[in-house]
Amino acid sequence: MTNVSKDEQTFRMPRWLTGFLSLMTLMSGAGGIFLILEQGIDPISLMVAVVGFALAVGTLDAIRTRVTLHGEEIIIVRGFRRRRLFRGHIESVTWEKGTGIVLHLDDGMLVKLPDVGDSKARAASIRAWVERARRTE
Repeated sequence: MTNVSKDEQTFRMPRWLTGFLSLMTLMSGAGGIFLILEQGIDPISLMVAVVGFALAVGTLDAIRTRVTLHGEEIIIVRGFRRRRLFRGHIESVTWEKGTGIVLHLDDGMLVKLPDVGDSKARAASIRAWVERARRTE
C-alpha cells in the first residue's frame, strides 16, 4: 500500500460491485454467443447479445468513473469525459439523499458528481479538502 497524503484521494465504485458487473457482462456475452451458435439469430439470442453489449458499455463506464482530489484540483471522470475544477473555485459541497454530491462553484454553477460509493462520507471528505485550502490562505 502506498502512502497517500490527505490531498491525494481517489473515490471509485466499490470493487465488489465492478467485479459483479464484469461477471454478469461475461455471462451475458457468453450466453449470447452460445445461443447464436446453437440456434442461429432469433429474437431471444439477439436480445441476450444486445443485453450483453449494453452491460459491457455500462461496466466500462462504471470502471472508469472516479473522482480524484489531486493537489489543488478535483478531477471528475465520468465514462470517457474528464473535467477538472480548481479547489479555489468551489464555494461549498452539499449532499442530499437521492441527489448525491453537488459542488457549488464561485460563478454560481452547480456540478453534480458521479455516484462513487457512500456519497455522504465522500461529501464530508471533499468538504474537508476544500476547507483545508481555506485555512491555509
